[in-house]
Amino acid sequence: MCGFDGGKKVKGRKRQTLVDSQGLLLKVIVSEANAPERVLAAYALMELLEEHPELLDKVEVIWVDSGYDGDKFALSVWLMIQAHVEVIRRTDQEFKVLPKRWVVERTFAWFN
Repeated sequence: MCGFDGGKKVKGRKRQTLVDSQGLLLKVIVSEANAPERVLAAYALMELLEEHPELLDKVEVIWVDSGYDGDKFALSVWLMIQAHVEVIRRTDQEFKVLPKRWVVERTFAWFN
């Protein structure tokens, strides 16, 4: 399973990770690099909810990066679990710790 991501100009795989507020892994979907991120994220969320239906009442906000920005993704999340999608955007070119983004970045560091 290997593809080409035209946006990043790289060949390989994408990992869609769902983590809790502490960065603990809830679900991972690995796909080819040319798969659409929003579709994979919705698929990962649906699988997680099938495995753990008790999360329907507990999830209120989902933080995502700008790759998941868009009304259709936010609407699909709302229809599945009635949670608000909050996009964490980078405003400066220089490195800055963004609120809540470090949780996922720390999880990626644990992978390595």
